[in-house]
Amino acid sequence: MPEKLNIIVSVNDLKKELDLFLEREKKRPYSEFTIGNYKLGLERFQEYLSIKKITNLTNHDIQETLDDYVNWLLTEKKYGPSTVNQYLLRISPLLSNLHFEYALSFLETENEQLPKHLKPTEIKEVLKTIPKSNTYRKKDSKIVHRDEAIIKVIYNTGATISELVALNIENLKETPSGYAINIKNRDKTRNVGINYDTYNTIKTMLKDRESLKVEDPLFINRKGTRLAKRTIQRMFTKLGKATDERIYDEEGYDPRIRERLTPFSLRHSLAIQLLNENEELSLVQKTLGHKHIISTQEYIKDDNEDVVEKLSTTNLGINDDYK
Repeated sequence: MPEKLNIIVSVNDLKKELDLFLEREKKRPYSEFTIGNYKLGLERFQEYLSIKKITNLTNHDIQETLDDYVNWLLTEKKYGPSTVNQYLLRISPLLSNLHFEYALSFLETENEQLPKHLKPTEIKEVLKTIPKSNTYRKKDSKIVHRDEAIIKVIYNTGATISELVALNIENLKETPSGYAINIKNRDKTRNVGINYDTYNTIKTMLKDRESLKVEDPLFINRKGTRLAKRTIQRMFTKLGKATDERIYDEEGYDPRIRERLTPFSLRHSLAIQLLNENEELSLVQKTLGHKHIISTQEYIKDDNEDVVEKLSTTNLGINDDYK
């Protein structure tokens, strides 16, 4: 991790920085509505700084400033948690542009203002439920292995449902930096590293197949055809409920995982876990290949080996000891 630099930005110059930032963003393929949202979020942050009489921003105290900003939005502006989160996302590109990436570690797992997500321990409980759940007819090992792989791939790569169902066997790669999955979204492509546990789970799933061709879908249904998005959504719904029931039967409490377990919440869980491990915001951006964490659409190319290497060498808080 690079040493944190001592960066100071005068709030008096922030308006200039804001204007320069917006000019740069206008050159990107964003709509006027999106640019307007950026501007609103940045102006709201300026309002807070003015009221609090903050004259300088530094990367050493930005964490405290952001915490206070969240409290101000909640108590003074009376915004709800989801609105507060949107305001945080709107200023994060500017902070990143000012080299305040480290400041965005305010995304901690205990922060109630975050989008729905699961902690690594909760994801392990979900994985533990899969082979025990009665939702799997006769505990079909092929489906068990497939659904374990789905959970791990989404959590390890941040893939969306659409990206997941579009994967073929040929998208599974071995690079000089480790194992990876080549994820395509429209005309954009990114290589995202997967750790050995995820890779091994995928290989176990593929061993259940009678035949394998590189152009075959990576995830298939019971009939052997490409898995549908709706099937994955139903799987998550049933698995969340089954996990709550299992933990209640075994431990006597309801963790209410069913309210938070969705494919998209696993994307948030990955981003939050990476930031909690003090990974750079740019890694999260490249990994997800989308704007949801820092409201940007900067995609990476196939040769970004930093993403492969870092994601290949972390277990993200889950190992294969949940069985």
